[in-house]
This record gives sequence, C-alpha cells and structure tokens, in this order.
Amino acid sequence: MPTVEDKLLQTAVTKILTPIYEQEFHDCSYGFRQGKSQHQALEKLSKEVSFFGITYVIDADMSDYFGSINHQRLREFLDRRIKDGVIRKMIDKWLKAGVLEEGRITYPDKGAPQGGSNITDTQ
Repeated sequence: MPTVEDKLLQTAVTKILTPIYEQEFHDCSYGFRQGKSQHQALEKLSKEVSFFGITYVIDADMSDYFGSINHQRLREFLDRRIKDGVIRKMIDKWLKAGVLEEGRITYPDKGAPQGGSNITDTQ
C-alpha cells in the first residue's frame, strides 16, 4: 500500500502525464478520463443503439490487465515522450515496489501497482 507521500507524488505525476497522453484518446473513450463518466458512456451508448440502428454491443473486459503489464515495454513506451529523469525515477520506484501478501514480500517483474492515487479531476 502506498504511503501518503507516494499518493501525493502519484497525483502530481498524473497531473503532468495526463495532458501529454490525453490527446491520444478518442472522444468515445470514457474509462477513467477527466470529464467522462460511466453515466455519460451509457447515455451515449443508449443514443447510438436507439437512434442509429446499432444492433450489436460487445462488452469486453481485459482480465488481469494491470497485473500483466510488461515493465520493459512500459518503459519503452514512456521513452517516446517522457524524458524527465525525476518522473522516470518515480515511476521505476513504483514499479519495483514490493508487494506484501499473506506476510510475504514479493517483487514482481510485471504488473503495475494498484491502490495508489485515485484522482478523477486533474485541474
């Protein structure tokens, strides 16, 4: 579980990274984005189905997505846009953090820690 200090730093890093990557998302993407909610997604879906003749809706869930993120590929992805050494060090620290389960600490080589900052408004 992240400390209060880690949560504050994660929030700060999120505020820096969000504008950099937000431009890549399509307007129809609602997951965990500023100004977008599950209620808006359902309203949009309802309109599309009702007024535009959509006949199929596919609901997909990526099983264990955050638990299976490849650290090296994530670093390569970040290399494309994030050059700030302080931010990169913080992300590496969070990726390398141990996980305490049932009294044992493990250091996974894949996956991203969860339960950190949970911000929905970055302004």
